[in-house]
Amino acid sequence: MKSLKLLKYKLGKKLKEKNGFVLYISLIIIFLCFGIFSAFIQKYHEVRFIIENIRDTMQSESIQNIVSNYANVYHTARESYTSGYVPNEIDFKEQYINNIEENIVETLKLERENSNFVKLANEKVIYSLSNINIDVYNPPIRSGDNIYIKTSVDVLIPIRIAFITIDFKPKININSKYVTKF
Repeated sequence: MKSLKLLKYKLGKKLKEKNGFVLYISLIIIFLCFGIFSAFIQKYHEVRFIIENIRDTMQSESIQNIVSNYANVYHTARESYTSGYVPNEIDFKEQYINNIEENIVETLKLERENSNFVKLANEKVIYSLSNINIDVYNPPIRSGDNIYIKTSVDVLIPIRIAFITIDFKPKININSKYVTKF
């Protein structure tokens, strides 16, 4: 208690002196605020880049899957079959190749950890993907509809600033639809 009063007294005495001590303290405070602000801006851009990378990968894999499953890129009403249907001897049968999750994991170079997929760098988790949900709408024959895929994923990004770690948990949703020219 006595030392705290002594510190307050000495600090108050230094602040009252006219030798520039206040200028040094205010410069230190300004540089600390600027450093903290810069760290937050840098982490914001890092998180934004991670989310855009995941979103773009999911979108391109969904579109690639739609295109690879679409039968000769013709409309259902025109050709009588669409997307994941192939002709057999008498009729058409549904045949759909769905490897979106495998392609996302391969493209992003993720590793499986329990039920999640994680991106590691120097044995630290950069982000984690969980609950990858892929809903495919394969329209019936002669419906006039087009195939579309709804993909969603939960992302966990641990944001580290100094000694603090904050978990940021956005959900990314992608809707991909093949639109024909006819």
